[in-house]
Amino acid sequence: MPEPVAVDEAARNLADYVRRAAGVGADRPALVRGDETVTWGELDARVDAAARGLGAIAEAGAKTASATAGHPARVAIALGNTPDFAVAFFGALRAGLSVVPINPDFTARELRHVLSDSAAAALVCTAQVRDAVEEVRVSCPRCRRYT
Repeated sequence: MPEPVAVDEAARNLADYVRRAAGVGADRPALVRGDETVTWGELDARVDAAARGLGAIAEAGAKTASATAGHPARVAIALGNTPDFAVAFFGALRAGLSVVPINPDFTARELRHVLSDSAAAALVCTAQVRDAVEEVRVSCPRCRRYT
């Protein structure tokens, strides 16, 4: 039976474990998809860049209804099983945001429901998802324009 893994009490969220893995094995593979291999060091750098980009959402969200009662703003992520999903997911966590994962194959109607219900402050998605959301946005007062 494998030994239990020690929990890092200093870790605030999963993104902290990415940083820790990069610190001890930056050149080791973290993600592999087809011919693409992303090392822990590369993943950590990409997560930092995504967190900086999404950080403004956390600040703006603190001043809007998307971050009520002390809860962080939400970012919806509608990407396939790709390294980009991992980067967006960990980047959002590192920026202090809550993540709303969305199936990128949802129909426009399903996207409308999830986005309206979640009140996500931002959407990280494929062009196909963005076009589907734009289709239903006019009939969804709570769905904001995502760019």
